[in-house]
Amino acid sequence: MDFGTVKIQTAGESEEFIIRDVPEPAKIKSIVYGLQHRQIVPSEPTL
Repeated sequence: MDFGTVKIQTAGESEEFIIRDVPEPAKIKSIVYGLQHRQIVPSEPTL
């Protein structure tokens, strides 16, 4: 089974979140990076 630890660093008051025994941590990482990218590079407006 694929379980692991996910660490998320933020610029907020709580600088780091650590979540242990997460199923499919690579998938979670991919989702978080994707959401971060959408936040930094907004999609083009639709007409």
